Amino acid sequence: MMRDSKPKRPPLIVKPPVLDFGTVRPGTRSERPLRIDHAEGAGGAGRVYLEEARTGLSLSATRFDSTPTTLIVTLDSTGYVGAARLETGIRIHSDGWDTHVRVRFRVRVFPRALRRGLSAAAVLLLGMAIWWAGGQRMAERAWSTRELPPHRPNPGLPRPGPRPIVGLLPLRAVRLE
Repeated sequence: MMRDSKPKRPPLIVKPPVLDFGTVRPGTRSERPLRIDHAEGAGGAGRVYLEEARTGLSLSATRFDSTPTTLIVTLDSTGYVGAARLETGIRIHSDGWDTHVRVRFRVRVFPRALRRGLSAAAVLLLGMAIWWAGGQRMAERAWSTRELPPHRPNPGLPRPGPRPIVGLLPLRAVRLE
């Protein structure tokens, strides 16, 4: 028996082999074309379906015939709240031949336009000041005039007063009333 030395050519040619939507913002919509051609001498109808049900990812058609077809893959990112890096796939099946196309996208929570005016140090200092002021109020409430009953041990709440930030700078909260 002689084996064919030529590799068998797939009956489907799919371009592009990877759909990369890149980085998208929440609440936006993006589309990418997916071209399905048949190799020479091959033909036939087929089906296209998503491998996983992802929020906002849809196809313009789920079936194709023997003619070259362009599908539109749509990503609607309104369903994504947090930052995410996701990858899924599209399975294309025609006459017993399966082809897989990977789909990748990243959702960014804070676009650069929102962060453009503040530096990272300013955001860090603001967050630490809010955290520190909130901790002072909780400690003052805990050490108010109310005394703990004698049968209950002291829960070990911090006493109000100077509290170091990052262990270097002793600061005291100022009440604005």
